[in-house]
Amino acid sequence: MNTDSAIFERLFGIKSSQVKKRCVLLPIATKEMITAFGVGDMKRGKIYAAGESGAITIIRTGMGPAFVGDAVLYLKESPCEEVVLFGSCGAVSAKNGLDIGSLASPAKCYALDSFHATLSICGGGSRTAPADTNICYPDKEESVALLKEGVSEEVCSVTCATVGSLKLEEEMGEWFAARQIDVVDMECAAFFTAAHHTGLKAAALLYVSDILHKKPYYMPSNSADQKKRARAIARAADLLHSILS
Repeated sequence: MNTDSAIFERLFGIKSSQVKKRCVLLPIATKEMITAFGVGDMKRGKIYAAGESGAITIIRTGMGPAFVGDAVLYLKESPCEEVVLFGSCGAVSAKNGLDIGSLASPAKCYALDSFHATLSICGGGSRTAPADTNICYPDKEESVALLKEGVSEEVCSVTCATVGSLKLEEEMGEWFAARQIDVVDMECAAFFTAAHHTGLKAAALLYVSDILHKKPYYMPSNSADQKKRARAIARAADLLHSILS
């Protein structure tokens, strides 16, 4: 076993050679998600955990751009060719058909995945943030697959902003509106950037878990919204299996 392979196995809990051609990355992997994806046993590594779901490798990355971005970089050392990020996002507002439990696929993503960049927009520095030119995109072929005929009615194509602060995102309404940003998350920009760097085909499928100001993430959820999220996770797992298997 060479050094790179040994490092991969220690970090992911499986050998790099065991990774499938197609991988789904989960920043958060709840029991609900693992069940929905039909994963039997998740092998735990030092940072990540990995399991098999038919022709797909499921990887729990942990939240945040560093964990997700590094996972994609390491996957370059494996047989993986295509990656899909499946995680949660917050809707900027309850418009464009977005509500709790809606499924969304970013067609482009503003990179604000550092606290410094996010704070600079909210009064901590220049309001002409470098993110105006720092936009990340999914692989066109993979993105189209998530929005293909028969799926497009269930998955909204959105503009995303990956932010570096959950607190500050609530102060960015004017900035979001000016750029027609639909959803916010914490991983997409790093995910797309790392995939572009490694040459892996990448797309993201997100479910709306909260709505800024109206139903923020820190407020208790009613049973109806909890059921919507559960249905979204189950449906997303079905869609990804049908597309990737």
